Amino acid sequence: MAHSKWILIVGSTGEGKSSLINLLMGREVANVNDSADGVTMDCQEYVTKHAETEYHLYDTIGLHEADGGKVPHKNAIEKLVAFAKSHSEGFNLIIFVMAKGRIRHDFEQNHLLFHDTIFCSQAPSILYVNGCEFEKQTGKWVTENAERLKSFQFKDVVCGTTMKHAGEFEERIAPKREETRTAIWNAIDQFSAAKRAPITRYLKWWQKAINIVLNVFGQPPLFQTEEMNKFAEILRKKGVREDVIKELVKTLQ
Repeated sequence: MAHSKWILIVGSTGEGKSSLINLLMGREVANVNDSADGVTMDCQEYVTKHAETEYHLYDTIGLHEADGGKVPHKNAIEKLVAFAKSHSEGFNLIIFVMAKGRIRHDFEQNHLLFHDTIFCSQAPSILYVNGCEFEKQTGKWVTENAERLKSFQFKDVVCGTTMKHAGEFEERIAPKREETRTAIWNAIDQFSAAKRAPITRYLKWWQKAINIVLNVFGQPPLFQTEEMNKFAEILRKKGVREDVIKELVKTLQ
């Protein structure tokens, strides 16, 4: 009987998650969609075997700023709860996916939500940066963003490409695609934990998770920590205006 591991792949629509799934699976199984019409927290499972281990790969659409005006925030919260209920036993590894470029706010919020909050930083994570097919110097993006990446505590960062049907560039891209596949599988084998990190059941972490979702949707937080409430009360006793207190609390959430 093959040993099994569960891998969560997180990123916004159009960043390269589904094409990464296809690359790891070795065939077209996931629908590649470059639009921003994906539904936050939707999750699709794919099962494959690699190096005598059975892997359950979960393609998950995380939070993204485009949702703010298109998807009701209550739907995203309901999806988050359903996700937690379905995957309470957790994952052995999280793979965050982003397209090459600047590290955006929604990427930071996804990392905060999944790695720091839902899994309380217990699940190891790696970063895959897509769209590096024309980089002359391997790992240049990582070097340029080294300081920004420190706070995320990734076990590994892989820059690569999942581009297919590259036309006149296919002869050049094909070997890089295979290099990417090998590098990602090596990182999965090396850094996925022996045991799954379960989803947290602590109330304070779920309050924080819901606040993160609301923040991405431009909504005020529903929950404040006991420390934040005490802080606000001290300011009130000192005569600070309520609008100033609310703005400060919103900034510090």
